[in-house]
Amino acid sequence: MSKHDSTFKPPSLAQHFEAPDDFVGCFGWLCGYSADVGFLDDAVERFTRRTHDQRAYEGRIAIALMLDPSNPQILPTEVPGVLHLPMKGVPPFRLLHAKVALIGFRHTSDARQWRVRLIVSTGNWTRQTLEDSLDLAWCLDLTDQDVKSHGDSIPQACTDVKAAWNMIDWLRSRFNSRALNAKPPARQDYESVSTIVEKWIAKVIRSSNGVAPRFFDNRAASLLVRLPELVRDHTSHSARNYLAMGSGFYESPDSNNKIPSVLKKIVDSLLEADLLTRQSAIDIFVNPKECQAVASSVPSFNNAGWKIRGAGQPEYFKASRTLHAKFIFSANHRENSDLCNSPWLYLGSGNLTGPGFTSPMASQTGNLEAGVVFAPNSLRWYAAKGIPPESVLTNVLPLQWENDFSQNMESLAAGSDMPDPEIQYSSAPVAYLFWIVEKNSSWLRTGEEVTESFDLHETGQACYRDSIKGFQWLGTRPRQVLIHWRVDKQDRQAWVPVIDEFGRVAATIQHPPVAAERQPPNRRKKWSMHHAEALLEPSRSAKSMEAGASNRFDLL
Repeated sequence: MSKHDSTFKPPSLAQHFEAPDDFVGCFGWLCGYSADVGFLDDAVERFTRRTHDQRAYEGRIAIALMLDPSNPQILPTEVPGVLHLPMKGVPPFRLLHAKVALIGFRHTSDARQWRVRLIVSTGNWTRQTLEDSLDLAWCLDLTDQDVKSHGDSIPQACTDVKAAWNMIDWLRSRFNSRALNAKPPARQDYESVSTIVEKWIAKVIRSSNGVAPRFFDNRAASLLVRLPELVRDHTSHSARNYLAMGSGFYESPDSNNKIPSVLKKIVDSLLEADLLTRQSAIDIFVNPKECQAVASSVPSFNNAGWKIRGAGQPEYFKASRTLHAKFIFSANHRENSDLCNSPWLYLGSGNLTGPGFTSPMASQTGNLEAGVVFAPNSLRWYAAKGIPPESVLTNVLPLQWENDFSQNMESLAAGSDMPDPEIQYSSAPVAYLFWIVEKNSSWLRTGEEVTESFDLHETGQACYRDSIKGFQWLGTRPRQVLIHWRVDKQDRQAWVPVIDEFGRVAATIQHPPVAAERQPPNRRKKWSMHHAEALLEPSRSAKSMEAGASNRFDLL
């Protein structure tokens, strides 16, 4: 990166949740392999413009979180505003690995104005993604005005949201989300914020127009099977002479030391579809100390003319990071031009492994994976005077061409494979309890049909249970309670939120000190212009960006 680019730094994954000017986060759905308290508290504060204590008192759910069941429960008291939903029954996939957010913002003064944002990430919703990993994210914004305008880019953006919602809607049916729509006895007129955002999404879907989505998942067919058709749908049909593939994990080592089968299948698939030339330059980007089968296959790569390289490290990160991004980038390189000609990019959750890329989820040997394929226009191979930093390929993808491991095999190590997950959090007999005060006694009452028996404990002792009134509670209203039940002769427990008479979920009793509403950091006029122009069309002005759906991708 050249000196004049030294101020360039793309937004972090948490900053992708930042509310636009004049808007505030209403509600969103978030799915992923893992998440932690540090990331979520940061992201939901940016989303809602409310501090931790403010959100705890308001007791409003802003994010419904769906994670792989191998994650321990994240409590609503740990991250106010986030409700970690438990999975129901046996998972229909090997891992829930797709990393997608679909979130909605409402205008602060005009209830008719709204904004929907789709985020597709290669990184988990964790502090590690913010601090230690090289990851990528693709983001799309649509407003109520966009949907009404019927501009040229709107049907494509609406179709992408439709495809993402199709996956999330399917996924949420596998999770216990009953607490999101719970209505306290005195609040039967209450409309949940999730329902409000669903109405906005429905309006977006009605404006989709039969074009092929850039967003895709592997529920019915593997990412590999879908890849060539998506490249053809959204980019030119020309054969490119450069291909870069990067992944945080590769196949497990075997004894034959051949090029890992998934990498070879990707190349063969692109060759067969006439999307790659026979004499193309092929680079494989790895974590040198943890690249599985790639480490033992250097001679085979050398024989094929492929290069194994460490991930590029942009200067704006200040310290070295570990490659976690999953991406495939292809373009034509010309000696007389610095433009990346006919480029396309896949980024998503799917590692370049069997479960991640070549297996459909439907086989149950596959993970649930999701990603996007699109054409990142106006990219340049190298930095130069007058070239916007967001247009320089090595600023937006973890690429470098100075070093490779063709003659340095001993610098590569296989590392460890991904461990088999164990279920840590699953659906309890109840999803929530209502707080009921009657004369001189207080009760915790179920608001849903209960088909399994369970116990509720206070100070280590099981609470008295009345068949009609529910569980008697002797202390002050709790924010959450620990319930115990048995499944197949095994003891299980989970925390469930308590909903008070005002409909607040896991809310604190004492109002926090009065504080100013959190304001977004200094930035340009619109969120979509923060740090960089939209990288798909970096030459567009702020005025033209506001005229239609904005979309971008970033190296995190």
